[in-house]
Amino acid sequence: MSIAHAKEDTFTNGTWVTCKFFLTSVETHDDDSRIVTVQDWELQPTLRDDIVQQVFQVVERMVQDTTLPHTEELQHPTCAQVSVNIVQNYLFPIKTWIHMLEDERLPKNCQYGRIIFELEANKLKIRELASPAHDAAANSLNVALALWSTNLGLGHESLEQLGQGRKTQLYILIHLIEWYFQAGSETSADQAFRPLHIQVGNNLAKLVPGTNAIIYPTFIIEVAKTYESHPQLLDDAEQKYFSPLTSIQVWLGIKLFSQSERLKVAVKFRSNSLGYGSDPDLFIESETLPIFQPTTLQIIIPKDTIYFAVPQNQIPKTRITIPGRNVLPVPALPLGAIDDFVVPVEIIRQSVARNWS
Repeated sequence: MSIAHAKEDTFTNGTWVTCKFFLTSVETHDDDSRIVTVQDWELQPTLRDDIVQQVFQVVERMVQDTTLPHTEELQHPTCAQVSVNIVQNYLFPIKTWIHMLEDERLPKNCQYGRIIFELEANKLKIRELASPAHDAAANSLNVALALWSTNLGLGHESLEQLGQGRKTQLYILIHLIEWYFQAGSETSADQAFRPLHIQVGNNLAKLVPGTNAIIYPTFIIEVAKTYESHPQLLDDAEQKYFSPLTSIQVWLGIKLFSQSERLKVAVKFRSNSLGYGSDPDLFIESETLPIFQPTTLQIIIPKDTIYFAVPQNQIPKTRITIPGRNVLPVPALPLGAIDDFVVPVEIIRQSVARNWS
């Protein structure tokens, strides 16, 4: 771990303070790395142009580098592979990062797809180049979750959709709630949902650091296609979404394998006894499924994890479902009618197949 002495924008009790920030990435940070302030980004066009040019260079490296994990390999990427998608020689405080995301001068799209940024140890990182199939997977459960949470439309809305804000009127909202998971590091989920009546407190939901009202979601969907391996995707849940700073309860990961045209779905649940990480006893993972072949697989997500920190009298009546035989986790006895969210993996598959390229 290295420590950089700088005026980093961070939070204490909801107020801005000046302090040291920790660089905890596996990357080696050169002493020559320049700390970019909001004023630098606004007032120094040469610096800004260099960062933008580096972003496009990173994109080209990601596309051209054949060492990146394109297939179902089980190994974690090496440090050299990870470095491919990092903008080098610059460090970005949280305040600068947020400003840049809201600034149209940072490119958000390229010929290969939508650019998904995240901040890791104050380094600007490109996590994915989102294709239509990537975004289709991220949005595939929106309708199913809405029908379940409103009891097929008979009840009132009880969940807020927070993800994929780049494509909707929620653009500003999603970037104000980048998920802060360690010093100098922020990310945002491909899709996220939060109960309307969620409460903050001890052993309840948590506020995003530096805000007075923005609460972490309970249910996250994350998608990886070409540039993030399956092990990396699983690690993201542990290191980012189940960080001690967040109160996210459920993570659903979808890995799309480009070369073999297959997909895999995994679900993790927060370990509330530890306060961070996932509970290994509750881990769910599908087999690798063909994208162009129907599946009957269903995955059960307990209702109380999605409606975490909601008072009992404000948890809505949800859709009743009788799961089929091909269901995870595998029950000890055949299941009857349940009001948990039963994920139809076939809906994910169909959405991806329609947008595959």
